[in-house]
Amino acid sequence: MLLIFQATLALPVSAHAELVRSEPSAGSLRPDGVRQVDLSFSEAVDPTRSTIEVFNDRRERVDNNDTKVDAADPKHMVVTLKDVVDGIYTVTWTNTSPDDGHTLRGTYTFRVGQSRLPGAAATASGNPSVLAIGLRWASLLGLAAVAGWFLLGMIGTVLSDTGSGLAIGGAIIALVADALLLPAQAFFPPGGLPAEGIGPTLATMPLAWMVRLALEALLLLVVVRAARSRSGDLLAFPGAIIAAAALVSLTFTSHAAANTDLRLPSMAVNSLHILSVAFWVGGVVQLALAGVLRHSTGHDVLKRFSGIALILAPLAVVTGALNAGVTLPAVSSLWETNYGRVLLVKSAIVVAILGVALVNRRRVRQGIDYVSRIVGSLRIEAVLAVVAVLAASILALSVPPTVAQQQVLSLRSMVDDGRYVQLVVNSPDAGRTGVQVWLTDSDKQIITGVDSVSVDFTMLERTIDLPAVRATAQPDGKWTLSDVPLTVKGWWSIGVHFRGPNIAPADARFFVLLPDPTFSQVERGRAENERAREIYKGAIARLTELKSMRSSEELSDGIGNSVATKYAYEAPDKMTYSTTSGFESVAINDVQYFKRPDGNPWAYRSRLSPYIFPANLPSYYSGADEFTLGRQDTVDGERCQVISFHVPEVPGRDESWYVWWVGIDSHLIRQEGMVAVHHYMTNHYFDHDGPIQITVPEGAVPLPK
Repeated sequence: MLLIFQATLALPVSAHAELVRSEPSAGSLRPDGVRQVDLSFSEAVDPTRSTIEVFNDRRERVDNNDTKVDAADPKHMVVTLKDVVDGIYTVTWTNTSPDDGHTLRGTYTFRVGQSRLPGAAATASGNPSVLAIGLRWASLLGLAAVAGWFLLGMIGTVLSDTGSGLAIGGAIIALVADALLLPAQAFFPPGGLPAEGIGPTLATMPLAWMVRLALEALLLLVVVRAARSRSGDLLAFPGAIIAAAALVSLTFTSHAAANTDLRLPSMAVNSLHILSVAFWVGGVVQLALAGVLRHSTGHDVLKRFSGIALILAPLAVVTGALNAGVTLPAVSSLWETNYGRVLLVKSAIVVAILGVALVNRRRVRQGIDYVSRIVGSLRIEAVLAVVAVLAASILALSVPPTVAQQQVLSLRSMVDDGRYVQLVVNSPDAGRTGVQVWLTDSDKQIITGVDSVSVDFTMLERTIDLPAVRATAQPDGKWTLSDVPLTVKGWWSIGVHFRGPNIAPADARFFVLLPDPTFSQVERGRAENERAREIYKGAIARLTELKSMRSSEELSDGIGNSVATKYAYEAPDKMTYSTTSGFESVAINDVQYFKRPDGNPWAYRSRLSPYIFPANLPSYYSGADEFTLGRQDTVDGERCQVISFHVPEVPGRDESWYVWWVGIDSHLIRQEGMVAVHHYMTNHYFDHDGPIQITVPEGAVPLPK
């Protein structure tokens, strides 16, 4: 009875082409224009039904509608883009597996140049529909009922009318459920895709599905013939072979079939696993419901079936463990992903089944007088097994977790026009971690000639100052620190200082939040400090009084890319900015002007809403909560109070966390740090109410659509 413990842990899963790499990547930042979107999937995709669409923040398509799947590498597809300006872009991809016709759809965003709003990093949910789950569940249970009936026939069981009825019903259910996959895919496609009708959908259905339908039709004929002729023992073996073939056909549309490195071994393991599951579950259902054990030979039947289970058990345990090991990228996926949590729920059901199975085994040893008592326990065991197969059906149609593309936090800060400091935090969570830093040019080439590097760590919300530490030089030009005790949760300031006889001093400061929301769940519900809230209100009030202001912003995506932007604001409705990549923009009321660094003239288009200064700026912080009072610091010669707060997600704005340096006397926001998923920003505000004049660019032409 131990068979079910691993047999239900990893039933074969349908082939799903999950997104494993994207360029630009989810949440990433590109300082200048992007010419194409390049996606790679875990499995091959159908070139006739797989697409990439790219939209700007106005929901206008900016791709050229020319998605192509690489003939040499069918896991890879690409679409080219029109000229794109600074902003947030949403990629919507759809892929269809050529193996089983299963369709997935996903979205993610990336940014080009300056972008004030935090960027999202949405990925495909991969959640199967209730209809798809129901059909898979019915198919598996139907085939299992037939397989179990033939298994009992092969060991000499006297087949009852009830058992024959279960087998016939199972064969019909399996055939109908698999046949319904075609209209389900045609008229109720996943991911909100448009219905295509029976004809176009049939052309994309995999050969394995068609073979399975033929085998299930043949299986139904054999079951009916065996039941009517009472020759179940003669047809048991060929019937079991046909049932096994139908079950094995599922492997040809599973992840095992898409494992190009170990395709045959993976499919063999998957096939052995599903066969052991189906024959065991089907046998238990027949023993529990068909009245076999109430016959005079019931005790002998139970003993023979237990002997077979003892052969199948180690096979199912080993193959189940291999399947689960391949599916889950890490043990932590069990509790960190929806897929893993469903697997845990199913495992809990398995534990309950094991308890019942142990009771039944003890009763078998006590002799024939206890057979009648086992029937009730077997029915409980059968019900639990059916529920476990339901959970397995959910997993079979769900996208399993994959290894994250990004494993470390990588930030970049500009020192001057030609040099940048790169900071990598190996584990962006509270605790002891490693840190890497290096100095590069604008092309990300490491600058040599550095003689020493020191790094300091300061807690912004508490008076915790770690002594400056000298980093250790590495052969590749990078400098490392190990076992850095960033053990307190919250905002940290990290200063990096490069020195050398042949280089100008290079200093950069980064603001990081631990744990980082890109990687971990940030603790919510912190006690709020009323003094910090009052300082926040005063700063917002002072902001709304400004007539003009300048700021310098650095924006990084957490994977090593960054862009620096200089802003100027003029009341009542003007704003301009320029980026390090040479891009310029001017907003005047309801018109936005753009100028690329390629020498083309200024272009313009209407804005979705008028720009208003300073009224537009406070909207970034609406709904702020969880205010914390931090330390004091000096910025631009004024003593400032550090406060931090959380801003909840609303339509059009992601959840984010801020830290401010607010002038104690002026109530001006002097400096700002912000973290959201794949969005790391620092702002230095200055020249408040200074002389600023923003005008309409000369010679501007309409921006081509």
